[in-house]
Amino acid sequence: MKDLRSVKNKTHYKRCNLTKEETKALKNLQKEKQIIIRPADKGGSIVIQDVEKYNLECYRQLSDTDTYRKLMGNPTVKFLKELEELCNKGKNIDVLNDDEYNYILNKHPRIPVFYCIPKIHKNQENPPGRPIISGINSLTANLSHYIDVLLQPKVKQVPSYTKESTQIIQIIENIKWEEQWIMGALDVQSLYTIINHEKGKEAVFSQLTQEGRLTPAHVEFLINSINFILTHNNFNFNEDFYLQIQGTAMGTRFAPSYANLFMADWEHQVITPKLGTDLVLWQRYIDDIFFYLEIRKG
Repeated sequence: MKDLRSVKNKTHYKRCNLTKEETKALKNLQKEKQIIIRPADKGGSIVIQDVEKYNLECYRQLSDTDTYRKLMGNPTVKFLKELEELCNKGKNIDVLNDDEYNYILNKHPRIPVFYCIPKIHKNQENPPGRPIISGINSLTANLSHYIDVLLQPKVKQVPSYTKESTQIIQIIENIKWEEQWIMGALDVQSLYTIINHEKGKEAVFSQLTQEGRLTPAHVEFLINSINFILTHNNFNFNEDFYLQIQGTAMGTRFAPSYANLFMADWEHQVITPKLGTDLVLWQRYIDDIFFYLEIRKG
């Protein structure tokens, strides 16, 4: 303990690793209002953009009235009452215990913030943006975490589920290539924001009822909770308030699991009946698909 205290009390551990000039430059950058600094969507680069161009791209996306609706004001107070009603129902049917109830019901939520990550791999001069809603400590953040914990086991049971790219490499190494096969890759464009609410909930309900791990009452509460998040996905951008009315936000905790189960249900309904016997390999990482397909003669 004496040695640990000695290490802890050494002053050089508290020193900033930046020089005075670097610290001054960093503070000046933070005060700069004409540029905005964001990480690139891919590649790990840092992108410096003109604020006016950045805002134009954000407003271009927010002007899509099929996906977003501008609100007259902050809906947090109204939405908080509705969240409390949902939690009360969950507690009354013994789906939520006291700890879960208190965790989900965030009585002092932060308003989510909308921003875009530039896709400079598509256009370096005027890059399109990947929309993100930062919902840390927001009204639905803890509810989203609760849903994700319960959906994850089912996601991992999906036959096409892929955890990471190295898994694909390991699978390919164990397959002997045949001349009559073709190799392909697919990508779903803007998956998170195009999932219809009703179809998404139907897909999750179908996948959970097939599994049978949760009681009917618990499944119903989960579907109602998913519906709450989808229909209460409000956020702020430049002091204006919006509501996302289509798809689910890229930023909420349960979104990858929700999208995974939606895609799994689509595979079950479309891919397996049409290509099942000819598919040699079909692996998917959320919306990125890699496959081997046997081409039969005649």
